[in-house]
Amino acid sequence: MLLGTVFVQIQIRKDRSVNPAHDACEDREEEDMQGGLRKWILASLVGTLLLTGAASTRADYLSDAGMGVLTIGSNVVYVPVKLGYAALGGITGSFAYVLTGANYQVAERIWTPSMGGDYVLTAGHLRGQETIHFSTMTTPSWQSSNP
Repeated sequence: MLLGTVFVQIQIRKDRSVNPAHDACEDREEEDMQGGLRKWILASLVGTLLLTGAASTRADYLSDAGMGVLTIGSNVVYVPVKLGYAALGGITGSFAYVLTGANYQVAERIWTPSMGGDYVLTAGHLRGQETIHFSTMTTPSWQSSNP
């Protein structure tokens, strides 16, 4: 039975090779299949490259979005605290100015640290790339003018 099947297949192939139009059609089908396979491989490679690039872009986007949310959340707490500290420093410095008989040097020693510094946090602050200055420890102008 197996021998008969092989003989029939060989006979069919011989019949196909006799017909040149059939051979051209078969060659065209084979070329189409190879071309389709090439296109499929090329599309797979391009798709893989695009998805890999999109994944890294998406990771950067998510990282930036996360840092933005963290920055906003930190500023919701930091800004009111800093404004309260600066306002209290301003009021305290004003009282010191009045109570010392208009001594500007005393008031400035209170105003400079309390009103200086960063009023908002940035992503650089949260990443540790910049230093957060809640208050400034700069030397008041009256001390820097005396040698």
